[in-house]
Amino acid sequence: MQSLRRKVAVALGSVLLVAACSPAGDQGESGTERSTATPADIEAVLRRYAEALNTGDSQAWFNYFADDVLFTRSSGTIEGRAGIEAWAQPIFDSYDMHETITPREIVVSGDWAFANLDIVFEGVPKSGGDSLLQDIRAIFIFEWQPDNSWKIAHGMLSSVPAQE
Repeated sequence: MQSLRRKVAVALGSVLLVAACSPAGDQGESGTERSTATPADIEAVLRRYAEALNTGDSQAWFNYFADDVLFTRSSGTIEGRAGIEAWAQPIFDSYDMHETITPREIVVSGDWAFANLDIVFEGVPKSGGDSLLQDIRAIFIFEWQPDNSWKIAHGMLSSVPAQE
């Protein structure tokens, strides 16, 4: 477990180092304004992300992912927003969901931000039956987009085993 934490910390540090060493200025590569966000701004994005999921608005939720997102779960990596949609739409169709996100740490560096998160997820089957409860640890790496929005560029989820 310590080795995995070290690998994640090195990977995140590398992303932030590259972002911090990018050329200074008021304009990003595409000519859009560079982000001047704070951790509170990323928390606001996370609140809207959870609200979209909690209200069942799949299209709004999908909009929080970059077109070229890489999203890793224990069962594999989902590539691209189209992959996220193919994976998640059946879940939206089958469950009423509620997610509570608690940030452990948020760091913003220029056009990049990362969030270390605790997530409690509950899915109630629309057809009836027992709820699905998951305690999740997540890392989201956000990238400031040409449309002046934050999108998830990389994500990693890990379910926490239930305590007995």
